Amino acid sequence: MYVGRTTDRPLGRRLYEHTIDRMSARWDRFSWFGLLPVSDTGNIGELPETYNAAKLIPALEAILIEALEPRQNRKRGDDLAAVEYLQKVDPEIEKRKVKATLDAALNKL
Repeated sequence: MYVGRTTDRPLGRRLYEHTIDRMSARWDRFSWFGLLPVSDTGNIGELPETYNAAKLIPALEAILIEALEPRQNRKRGDDLAAVEYLQKVDPEIEKRKVKATLDAALNKL
């Protein structure tokens, strides 16, 4: 598991960078959690001027439960009102992953 953040580059750019750096063969899916509102059309809204702690704390707890899936937690991240987007497999990433596996196997011979 790898945890990272991006504040100075868009998320898509950061993920792309991880397809060509030392992490490239070590992942095939990701989850992201954000605090900005997302519209029904998928547009990210503006940062609220202030966050209400009574809403923020349960949301952060829910994010951690959903992300880390701790065994001892009986409840899920129920206070997380969010939209889930499922990842589509990128054929280029899949090809690189297969090639890396084959190269590793050939190097062991």
